[in-house]
Amino acid sequence: MLPSKQHLYDRYPRKTQVRSTYRLKRAVIHRLALIVGICCTVQFLKLHVLARQSLEAKYTTTTFSDAVELLNRYDSILDGDFAANRSALIGAKASWRPLGSGCEGSTFTWDQHVIKTFKPKGSPLRNCLPPELAGELQSDGRQTCSPGTRWPTEIPASLAMGTIQGFLPVGDIFYSSTSSEQEAQWHLVTPLMEGGTLQTLAKTIARNQTDTELAIRTLDVRFRPRFDELLGALQVLHKKGLCHDDLKLDNVFVAQPSMEHDGEWLLGDLGNVRELSHPYHASRIWTHSNKQLPDCRANDALRATKTYLQFLRHAVSSSRSTRSGFDKALLEAREPWTRILWRANGAGNNLRAENVLKWSTGDEKPTNPASSDSLTHASLAGSWAMWLLLPFHGWQSSQERASASALKITASDAWAKILGLTWILGVPVGRC
Repeated sequence: MLPSKQHLYDRYPRKTQVRSTYRLKRAVIHRLALIVGICCTVQFLKLHVLARQSLEAKYTTTTFSDAVELLNRYDSILDGDFAANRSALIGAKASWRPLGSGCEGSTFTWDQHVIKTFKPKGSPLRNCLPPELAGELQSDGRQTCSPGTRWPTEIPASLAMGTIQGFLPVGDIFYSSTSSEQEAQWHLVTPLMEGGTLQTLAKTIARNQTDTELAIRTLDVRFRPRFDELLGALQVLHKKGLCHDDLKLDNVFVAQPSMEHDGEWLLGDLGNVRELSHPYHASRIWTHSNKQLPDCRANDALRATKTYLQFLRHAVSSSRSTRSGFDKALLEAREPWTRILWRANGAGNNLRAENVLKWSTGDEKPTNPASSDSLTHASLAGSWAMWLLLPFHGWQSSQERASASALKITASDAWAKILGLTWILGVPVGRC
């Protein structure tokens, strides 16, 4: 006869107690795991919804106040002098030299022209083609846009600003397939800037730069007028009710320099242009993920200032010791070019391009002597960053990291796309 459970409990009380405790712990762990799993799921769903909302805001169309003027300019380009060369450009597709490629499209050069193509599958086109042009636009007699067709925001933005000094001009715009196997694409043609971008110019200067603090000041005296012109172009953009939203070294182009001057700096790559009240400026991507200023005009002005200082930093970074001199000067905030940044940081959401221009041509002119004052209040953040990093990275590396942090510019939506499951659900874009 088999012993009863009660008999076993009485015979082996310790083993029974251990087994009961184990079962209790396992039950508690399972319940805790279930609670944690539910909390994680709820949090992910919350972040997923927020990410989708932010992406929807980012890919909302940009509204241009002078739509009629844009259409008139577009018609004039379609019928302009370059239209006669369009067939030659398309016919020379095999001779196009690739400049770069990304999720938004590809860029090529041909015969002193830059041709930019756009990939809707990689990055959705935000703006819808105006009804006045839908069904009427023809590029080469073969391709026709149908109602509901989208066009890149960069096209109407370039039309709006391309005829104004300080902006990259437009050569041609057309919608066509350049080969029998390829689907029709939008093409934006602009003049080739021999000076490249500010990134290119900085690298060129760095190869011939000396290891002295004087070199930084000399460069500032030389290029500050170009920076002032860039701020003037920003003012014009803002007066039209638009913001660039993506100011950085690679989006400022340098016209062909000569013996007499260094070449004009031109604002380009206007694909992220948005109106002041655009919902993206209040989205989680803008304010939380990238720490952008809520007022896009202030954000543009701050990014322009950081871009200029990044240019100076790269231009003198022929060696680590040279870069260390720049970083030390930036954190001490004694030189005029450094104090512009800290004053801009201190202005916060009230900053405007005209404020920076006033400082640049007034109190903080490049020819002004260095200040003997102690650190300004606005630069304390950079100073604290350096002291916090000092125990872990050493003096020089801490200065370098604090300087890089002070000049950091971001505009990434990578996490939003991951949390928004865009590889499954796609990017949320409204219908035309």
